[in-house]
Amino acid sequence: MAKRKGDMSVVVRQDNLKRQITIQDSDAAFQEWSGYTADELKTMNLTDLLMDNFNAEIRDYVEFSDEGHDLAAVINKHPEGGFRTKKGEKSGMSVRVLPALSLDGQPYFELVVRGHSLSKDDREKILKNLRDHIKIDPKTGLADRTWFEKEAEVVIYSVDNDQLYASFAMVALDGLDQVIEKFGKEKSDAVIKEFIERAKLTFREEDIMTLSDNAMIAVLLQGASENEAHIPLTRLRLQLTQNPLVLPDAEGTHATITAAFTQIRKGATIGKLIMNNEDAILKLQKRDGGNRIFKA
Repeated sequence: MAKRKGDMSVVVRQDNLKRQITIQDSDAAFQEWSGYTADELKTMNLTDLLMDNFNAEIRDYVEFSDEGHDLAAVINKHPEGGFRTKKGEKSGMSVRVLPALSLDGQPYFELVVRGHSLSKDDREKILKNLRDHIKIDPKTGLADRTWFEKEAEVVIYSVDNDQLYASFAMVALDGLDQVIEKFGKEKSDAVIKEFIERAKLTFREEDIMTLSDNAMIAVLLQGASENEAHIPLTRLRLQLTQNPLVLPDAEGTHATITAAFTQIRKGATIGKLIMNNEDAILKLQKRDGGNRIFKA
């Protein structure tokens, strides 16, 4: 990443003993973008400008003797919104780490910071366009499967080219195969219908859902990071615990769910996302019955 017009600069000091990365200097462009003055920035650790999950990642993955390469790798792993401003707004950034003159024997680095996210307004236009043109399958009340796959490719294109960020999840009812085998299509369809209604109440308005061939709910979570994708899945699982979905057997068995989620990365395809998440769920259900939410 060669330095170019519009890039911003921050000089940091990497304290290998205290395992801290403190801000030493910054240019006017970075100060204007972040909303902090030069003096305010000089009192801060780099992690004060990063989203919360970076604290753990820097602690766990950054080797404080690697000349800054691990630091850049951790930040660049989260292009959807690594940095945050004084107002709390998050923004996607790319970072290149360059050596800087050391004044005290500790490593100093210049972070060349390049913003590459869509503006909030442009991102909302993309999401609104998808919501306004959704095609519904009358049998399920969810997005038509063919439409869902086509629109997912639009979202993936925006992830690749416009720095939109999105996540993907699949949710399965545990034991559904046994319900279908034991009670037939009519009763199993009623269970699936109730499952869909619970999911509709749990996910956000901008999340698009469809039903897969294996009667799993596939969810496209637009504008959601991996951490944000985990929240509605946990909420759905809790909701099924507090207000059980009862299977049509004599014992009144309460349904549980298994869900897999992942952030959509550059180069993804909707076919692979569906296949990988379905396979991971089926393996887990076969091994120990499921009833888990996990990162695929």
